[in-house]
Amino acid sequence: MTATPNQHPKNPSLECVSLSLVHNWLQQYLTLPENSSISASQRAANEESLTQSTLQRVINIKPLALCLANQLPPQPSSSAKRTLVDGYIRELQTKAPEYRHRQVTALHWHNPLADMDKADITEVMYHLGRAYRLSDHQQAEYCVRLHNDTQREDIAALFKGLGFNRLEVLESSQSPTTAQGLRDLRALADDYQYQQFQLTLEEPCPSLHTRLQQAFKSTDKMPDLIKFHSLEARRPTRLRATEFYQLLQGMRTQGYRILGNDCFVKAQHELAYAQNQQRLCQTWLGYNAVNVSSVLGLGPGNISQEGWHYGRNPSAFEHYLNTPARRRPNKPAMGLKPHATLIIGTLLCYHRLDLKYLADRYDLHPLILLHTYQHHLTQPLLQLFDIDEQYCQLTLLGVTYLEEICRLFMCHTPRATEQ
Repeated sequence: MTATPNQHPKNPSLECVSLSLVHNWLQQYLTLPENSSISASQRAANEESLTQSTLQRVINIKPLALCLANQLPPQPSSSAKRTLVDGYIRELQTKAPEYRHRQVTALHWHNPLADMDKADITEVMYHLGRAYRLSDHQQAEYCVRLHNDTQREDIAALFKGLGFNRLEVLESSQSPTTAQGLRDLRALADDYQYQQFQLTLEEPCPSLHTRLQQAFKSTDKMPDLIKFHSLEARRPTRLRATEFYQLLQGMRTQGYRILGNDCFVKAQHELAYAQNQQRLCQTWLGYNAVNVSSVLGLGPGNISQEGWHYGRNPSAFEHYLNTPARRRPNKPAMGLKPHATLIIGTLLCYHRLDLKYLADRYDLHPLILLHTYQHHLTQPLLQLFDIDEQYCQLTLLGVTYLEEICRLFMCHTPRATEQ
């Protein structure tokens, strides 16, 4: 497929200071004997030489994870960390048969940095490279999630060198990120040339647009993607309709558009272009522009998906280490209502329906339900949707009530006929 003017430029070469950091560390890791450590004087000398290094030695510019399988010998971790590393390796081995020989194009890693160091991370990537076919394509979605209190440059450099191209920062409700913290995280993603900087909030923030305006002088530096309703959320996170409506208006003024009702992207983002071109794909972990419904999720609380079937890892470390992923039934509820799934998926991706196509192809007439639902609102004069020729387009108010509209179609659409 040829590139279009709307597509993002190709990811910059990994021959940058981030790869230099990773290469320097790997050289130390590979040459150290077992159970040895680097002295303070050696470390200082290495850091001094690193600042002057321009990476003179030749190294494969593909993600290092593609090369680790044949080059990196397994190294022992300390007994305290060994259990967690073994948990990751066991998860990789358990999921490998499901992928067979298919290439992994969407990889999400929720990384517990407090319990793993760089050697542990690289060992896990070594096993990942052995058991799975990884990709160095610019549109492969390899995302690492860090907590908002983690701003270590060596970690950002390590993951970029290992092939991750998207940096996701998780903000908990107990420790919101300051304006300076947001700027520092943005700078971290830019310094190591990540394609995307994503901010994930455990709970929706009604004043998000105000926070962004106060933190960034330019909209270009704002996060590329912002998402609510993280997997770590443990209590109800719904906003009132009036708050959500004001949030939508505020985010529009900052140059964002909304996907579904929980994901904001910049107008120049690849997902915005995909939405315009009717080629968005939705998964349990978000949206992508490459029509990928298979996602490999690593770490406690993460989700892996194959089609509409998915499994979630236990969130607590002790359960993650001792319990396999919870696999959903082979026939989930959404699979029993394909027509409802079609309508809901279209609304979540594009906020509109092709009425003629649904009527001609499936004999579906969603306007009947929409009119009925709109009639029962407290302010029926405010329109949920507009009709433009053969299309039904949700208004800003319609997006505000999108969750209720989707539930309406799921409840009132007949199940698939038994064959």
